[in-house]
Amino acid sequence: MQVEEHDGIIERKVVTAFITSQQILDRWVDRWENGLAESPQANIVIKLCFKYFRKYHKPPNASILEVFAEWATANPNHSGIELVSTYLAGLSTDYENDGSLNPDYLNDLINKHFTRVKTKKLIEDL
Repeated sequence: MQVEEHDGIIERKVVTAFITSQQILDRWVDRWENGLAESPQANIVIKLCFKYFRKYHKPPNASILEVFAEWATANPNHSGIELVSTYLAGLSTDYENDGSLNPDYLNDLINKHFTRVKTKKLIEDL
């Protein structure tokens, strides 16, 4: 379906923003709720970004691969390891080349995306 395809592109941009943007992490560190992203892989990656940010006060950028490897080693039985690994591999060119986007635009995109995901989940729960 075309909408799902576009949603995937948007969620990739959202996750890339958390991997690369200091301003986005600053704005969302106290507002994040687990499950705001649509895919489980995106939720795991975003949580790893916040964990890194809380410790180092910077976005992980390309270090997200090492952060994920440490997480995967600590959680060897987690069912999402392969999915997250594949997801990050697909994002690698995005986060390696994405330091120039407008943080205000990204924040608006994130707000809209998370609102849409929350609304979709509420409707599914009815």
